[in-house]
Amino acid sequence: INAEYMGAPCCVDEIAARHINADCILHYGPACFTKTHLATPSSHILPSTPLPVENVVNALRGFTQQCMAAGGKGVILLLDSTHYRSLLEVWGRWCGEHTPTGTALPNVFHGTVHSVGAQVPSRAGEVILASLNPNGSHTVSGMTFDLPPTHDLHQYGWFVVAGPHSCALNEIRMLHEWLKLNPCAQPLHIFGEEGTDIVFQRRYRRRLFLLSKVREAAMVGIVVANLSIAGHAEIVQRLQRLLRVAGKRSCVLMVGKPNVPKLANFDVDCYVLISCPAQCLPDDREYPKPLMTPIELVLGIRAANEESEGATVAHLELTLGRLLTHPFLQAPELHLHDGGQSLVACDRQLVLAESLAMARLTERHFQGLDLKTPGVNVVHQGPKGTARSYTSEPVNIGS
Repeated sequence: INAEYMGAPCCVDEIAARHINADCILHYGPACFTKTHLATPSSHILPSTPLPVENVVNALRGFTQQCMAAGGKGVILLLDSTHYRSLLEVWGRWCGEHTPTGTALPNVFHGTVHSVGAQVPSRAGEVILASLNPNGSHTVSGMTFDLPPTHDLHQYGWFVVAGPHSCALNEIRMLHEWLKLNPCAQPLHIFGEEGTDIVFQRRYRRRLFLLSKVREAAMVGIVVANLSIAGHAEIVQRLQRLLRVAGKRSCVLMVGKPNVPKLANFDVDCYVLISCPAQCLPDDREYPKPLMTPIELVLGIRAANEESEGATVAHLELTLGRLLTHPFLQAPELHLHDGGQSLVACDRQLVLAESLAMARLTERHFQGLDLKTPGVNVVHQGPKGTARSYTSEPVNIGS
């Protein structure tokens, strides 16, 4: 029984279990369902929180009609770990009103001690169920689901049932905000929440501001906050490689649970936090330097947005295992073969596009020296001496 965890409380503390040679781990309470090294078997015992099922189904029905009227392809139903034990009741009520379609999900309580007696359909009507079934192609807050081959994620509305202090809300909101970069993106609805979360919008705008800080950083501190997460060693190695190719220095910091006094001891320009997706978006206003996620570091170095919506969503993965497939982390030399000089050119083009003064400069006839001019074979001696009496001038020129 582990009463205190140095990392996030939503993660399985596999390191502590190894210290006592435990045979298995039972994790009580809300969870982020982040994959661990699986050296010690673990199961989750999820909380049983009362949920007004009838109100949820009514709200889901109205939101689905709204999305379909706006040209959407459907709705994705997400229940966080706080209300996940009510999934069968909510989904059963919805399937009673709509014809179930799609493939059957054999284990929607994968990785928990809870069981389900029958297979659950993955889709009913226009709603797709996100569950703990490990075979889904899309992952949001530990829940997986499948979409038709010709459909994109931004074409679906998100209906989320989560507690007011759920560890998954920040991750869900952040992922959906990036989906909204597509003008055709469908909305997000959080059950029981009215209006816009002003605090999150302020934090989201700050995350966008931090992307510009990556270009200015010369020294980056990689903070490893959780050693139990699968893929943390690989992501650290690839981030170091990316930073080295981009012409930046890096150092790895293992400080346990990050806080302001700990990180204030290091002389770096920004921090990159390696943790579970639910805890990788902290409020860093009190930290001495910006604290960002690995994907924000990659986007900052890339210094440009993807043109296609599908690539944009793929590049905003907060899960470390899926982030390893990012092309900048797989082969940074192919994208930054000039040691990061392409980013300077990209920044210059951005300034030229947005600055009237720089636009007038581009209209000038003389643009400066051309560095691509071929070399000169013959060099002639020019004038030398002071400006008023070069050695090649007559001595008595003024008399």
